[in-house]
Amino acid sequence: MTLYHTCTQRILLYITGKTPILLTSLLHYLALEFQPSFLPTDIHILTTSNSMDCEWDLILAPNDQKGHFHIFCQEYFPEGLPLFPDNIHTMDYDEPTLDRADFITALVHQLTSQKNSVIHLCLAGCDEAVSFHSGFALSLYGRKQDQLSRLMVIQTLQIESCPGMAKVNLTDIPFIRMGREIPGSLKKGRGIFSEHLSMIQRLSEPVTVEINVATRQVRLNSIIIPMDKADLSVYLWLCLRRLNNEPPLLSDAAPFVEEYIKVYAVIVGPLSGMLDRVRTVACKRTPKQQRNWLQQRISRLKSAIVRKLGGQAAQPFLVHPVKYRGKTAYQTRFDKSAINLSGMADE
Repeated sequence: MTLYHTCTQRILLYITGKTPILLTSLLHYLALEFQPSFLPTDIHILTTSNSMDCEWDLILAPNDQKGHFHIFCQEYFPEGLPLFPDNIHTMDYDEPTLDRADFITALVHQLTSQKNSVIHLCLAGCDEAVSFHSGFALSLYGRKQDQLSRLMVIQTLQIESCPGMAKVNLTDIPFIRMGREIPGSLKKGRGIFSEHLSMIQRLSEPVTVEINVATRQVRLNSIIIPMDKADLSVYLWLCLRRLNNEPPLLSDAAPFVEEYIKVYAVIVGPLSGMLDRVRTVACKRTPKQQRNWLQQRISRLKSAIVRKLGGQAAQPFLVHPVKYRGKTAYQTRFDKSAINLSGMADE
């Protein structure tokens, strides 16, 4: 397990409303009371634009003006703990909630993408929507070493050198790490909340499998799944077998090659020069080679679907192995009413 204090990058993401001055109290707690201590190498602050003028001059004043954040850093972080202007992220409080959710999710995605890093996301004085979207973003992208907490003020302290200091406590917030279930396409994307929301909504609908033969496009619950011609042919073949109430597919069935070539011709066209080459290669396979070929195609289909939908959401659309006549065969599990074929030559 990756322990957070062994990471070379320890990032504090402080999400706040109108309580920026509590940043010093939080750092004091993390340095002296948190076990084991968390000394951040980077600080990121996320706040709303209409709170930027609320005590931020005390935090951001340069050293020669004795800003109280810098006073604190000189005492507890003598080697320096720079808070760069680029690390202060602002949202417009009046913009639509979904836009703010996109902003938060994108920032968390960016920070958790950094290697050998740990994120401590602390919520302080922000509204319920911001708190929810922050926690949701960390659930999407958080790793096992990342942490989520809420800052609670216990008592305001009167310290002349550091006005606004308070005795605080951090409440740990457990969260579910969903990283393994996030589709690869979203992991590599921009980390946009609305994209996640749209995909979750589509995947929560009844299963639909749409195959447009003319455009060679597969849509699973309206989500496009890229497939090459051979993989698409196998998936179409299994859908056709489901529509025709045929039994599971055995790789050593006598008409296997001719049935596959027939479906492959639907995809590439009956006059394609590929047909003779594919038939020649298929006919030369031994039963074992044919079984391995089919297993490879099923595996490739699974990878393509999981990459776009995520492991759990992909399950209803996958091709599954079953026992049929004492042998391993393959079939889809969705109902034939879920299948919609278009672009066929006889339409």
